[in-house]
Amino acid sequence: MNKIQFIESKGFRIKGRYIYKPNSNKVIGQLNENNFYFFNENCYPFKSGVNFFDNKTLVDVNYIKYIREVKENEVNEFGIDYVDYAELTSETSTLQKVLEKFTLEWLDKKPINYYDVRGILKGSFRNASCFPVIDYNNNFVTAQIIKYGANGKRLKSGFSTTWLHSHKETKKQLDIKDKISLSIKSFFGEQTLNGSNNVVAIVEAPKTAVFLKELFPDIDFIATMGESAIKRKNLNVLRGRKVVLFPDAHSKVWFEFAKEQGFYASTILEHEDVQEGDDILDVFTDYGTNSVLKDNLIEHLTQIADGRILWQDNYDWQDLGFRQVRESNSYFPMFSPYYKNTPLNLSIDNSKDFRAIYRDANFVIFEKELFEDNSFKGFEVYSAQVDFHRQIKVKEGGFRFMTEKEFILALQGSFRILKELNPEIYKKAFKHYLMRFKTSNFRFNIDYVKDVLIEHWDKSDRDLSTFKKTRNWKYVGTEQLGRDEFIREKYNSEYKAKLKLRLEAFNDALAENRFIDLGTDLGIDSKAEGNLTLKKLVSQWNENVIGCKTLKSYINKELFESGTKNTTAHISSNIYTVVKNVPTKLSYSKITEITGITNKKTIKHLLEFKPDEKLAENIKDKLFYILENIQDAVPIRKDSRIVDFKIEIKESKTDKMLKYNQFTEDVFKPLEELETVNTDKHTLKQKQVLKDEIKYLKLINETSKYDEEEIQIQLENPPNRMELISTYFS
Repeated sequence: MNKIQFIESKGFRIKGRYIYKPNSNKVIGQLNENNFYFFNENCYPFKSGVNFFDNKTLVDVNYIKYIREVKENEVNEFGIDYVDYAELTSETSTLQKVLEKFTLEWLDKKPINYYDVRGILKGSFRNASCFPVIDYNNNFVTAQIIKYGANGKRLKSGFSTTWLHSHKETKKQLDIKDKISLSIKSFFGEQTLNGSNNVVAIVEAPKTAVFLKELFPDIDFIATMGESAIKRKNLNVLRGRKVVLFPDAHSKVWFEFAKEQGFYASTILEHEDVQEGDDILDVFTDYGTNSVLKDNLIEHLTQIADGRILWQDNYDWQDLGFRQVRESNSYFPMFSPYYKNTPLNLSIDNSKDFRAIYRDANFVIFEKELFEDNSFKGFEVYSAQVDFHRQIKVKEGGFRFMTEKEFILALQGSFRILKELNPEIYKKAFKHYLMRFKTSNFRFNIDYVKDVLIEHWDKSDRDLSTFKKTRNWKYVGTEQLGRDEFIREKYNSEYKAKLKLRLEAFNDALAENRFIDLGTDLGIDSKAEGNLTLKKLVSQWNENVIGCKTLKSYINKELFESGTKNTTAHISSNIYTVVKNVPTKLSYSKITEITGITNKKTIKHLLEFKPDEKLAENIKDKLFYILENIQDAVPIRKDSRIVDFKIEIKESKTDKMLKYNQFTEDVFKPLEELETVNTDKHTLKQKQVLKDEIKYLKLINETSKYDEEEIQIQLENPPNRMELISTYFS
């Protein structure tokens, strides 16, 4: 057994002069001519530090020759090796604590520290992080030193970045007085590529590589240590590998570089909500727990870890030739319902799993579902029908049209959903309807989309959830509305859906015959403008039926009732009211003593108040009518914002006929004529009214067959015919 076999027999792996941790790319030791050295404490059965070969293993006459040949092939302008690096630095740093917290949160374990990041021991950079640069052949080159705060963010003030070969304290320890200039052509983390078949992900910051390697160990993350530094790296180490670039947000340099070199550059951060300069690690640390972007990034990285690179995001902007030529805000869908007489399936959703709370001729509004993160969300929609003239709200105010990248992403989504829903004809239909864009706001090379982009999209995978939308409404109208009309009608329906819920809550509160609180019961801000009709009804109920203007007075009322409950009192069986009659032997002072209410005016009001039961019934009737005819409610707008509603309370034809003792032919059209009415263009409300009228007239005709006097004779207690009809109809 030779010396190398002796060490490897204990489970370690040797490559060149370096000793690796079992099943890992982490360097934990180094071979020397007369001994071997472990930097790490976890190196059983050996000890940390210098280890010597015993006499039994000194049988390998080629060992020293092997070590010398390896050392001769090593290139290190700095003049130190990994052993020196380990001795000059510490295992701990400020960033190490942040990394431990990060992996504990995401993985529930301590970090592995794949890249042997260490800390500076002395000087102004004490506790700063040391990112070692080790080339493909495991030669130590230098290390980048960066200061971080306790929050893991790079310190912006002062001098926060340097190199190990320029660090004064390090040079002093090594007795180096000359200035050292290095051309650093190696990537940070480059040594992990040796012997690995993983996809390579290139990022700018070494910190990003360190943190994300912990989460995605099946991706080899390497870093350029600077945006422009990517142009100076040795790209030979990337030959024959799957490579993906992750530029910092809104960086043009890397996209141009990717195009020149034929690499794939991810556009996942190219979104208006991502701040310029943020990188993919920032998405994990700064974008909250409910970030859709974070979910998409995790899915993106998971697919890359599986060896799948989504080339569909790449395109040549020059060949595409995208430009905006108009500013029309008219609705612009790409597809018609049919392709050459074959119906197209353009959308799919799971609205059947949600409860519909309101419906009219144009829209159905659904109840939102409460999710685990305490957010309310609607049903999921996958639609190939995108409005390409949709305007996007700008943070600073105003609106804008789609950018080139947003347009391409929307176009890709249309293609993928169309493919999913129409697997037989999707490609022909998509290419056919591309020609519609000649009348849109945008111009682009349609042939490039047909010949290049469609082929890329068709051959690659992508999670369709990228294009998922969440809604609580569905358009069910039969006519195509203009954009402004569509938005107005949708807002109207959403308002009436919310109004319906408030009216139902109002109705429930009335059934309990109690004080109604605008905020708690109806979700209405009493100080905010709007909802005047409901506010007025609530005010009338509270003041004239319950006898309390405010919640405080209602609490006094309850104190009064509870304090006088043992006295003889009359309480209405219809309305929950204060005591009507309290024995006169109870003085004001006695009532104050019993209830704690000191205001004599309040006590007098509670003693003398009588509920307006007629008003109570009127409020209930009005509420019932509004609920039954909610579709007829007309929203009232102020400065384009809905602030209230109005509704005309109408008498039904039946009510009019009975009220004015009219004949049916004076009120209704002939039954035969009503039965032949074409209802294709009728609203749901109109169809129901027609159905009721036909039903009513049939009942009248049916009962007209019988002689009223004959019925009177045969029955002991004969009902009035019109009462029978009215009862049946109601």
